Amino acid sequence: IFFRPFTFSSPMDSNTLANRLLAAAAALGVIGTALCLLDGPAITTQHNIMVSNTGFVNTVGSTGAYTPLTVEANKRVPNKSMIILDRPVDKLGKTGDVVEVSTGYFQNFLKPTKMASVATAEKLEEIRLAQEKAAADAAAELAAAKKMAGSLQTLAKFTIKKEADDDGKIYGSVTAQEIADIIDNLMGKKINKKNFMLPDITKLGTYPVEVVLHPKVVGKFNVVVVKGK
Repeated sequence: IFFRPFTFSSPMDSNTLANRLLAAAAALGVIGTALCLLDGPAITTQHNIMVSNTGFVNTVGSTGAYTPLTVEANKRVPNKSMIILDRPVDKLGKTGDVVEVSTGYFQNFLKPTKMASVATAEKLEEIRLAQEKAAADAAAELAAAKKMAGSLQTLAKFTIKKEADDDGKIYGSVTAQEIADIIDNLMGKKINKKNFMLPDITKLGTYPVEVVLHPKVVGKFNVVVVKGK
């Protein structure tokens, strides 16, 4: 960043000059080191001005009247920052998401409210490992569901005995919980009764039943209701 050379109309001490330079640098959002070359009729003084995100520190030379002035800053505050959301943020993402936002938004709102933190290399590695584990767990769940669906298809049917009248109408009905209990007893697999899809079973006969084993897997088999106790 360069300021155009300009001339002071009256003598100015170094502290006043440095403070004005710092104010100008702050207005531009400069962070880093600014090198100031102050040239006068009989003196050339180098001033190092340090500008940080927590405050300003400067070292100044002797007082006197200076004429041409050039300021060069070697670093500017980044306009964007990569962050990790520590809490869900509306229109931005869910917990754990890595997103890019303006530095001002992060520093002035997300960071003070503990909604997000800087996406350091260490945190990004933690997220990567967690995602890999989650993917492996999801793959294992899918494989187990497919295996269970295959077993149900192999068995093909489950027989349930019910008391019934001469017309084949059973006393009561066959419920999803009954079917879940049979599968648990025969296969050692507990399935929530809400996962079963079956028609009303009020008579003797064979009925198709489906069960959701995974969002991507549905098992299919038949329930055969016979007369008996």
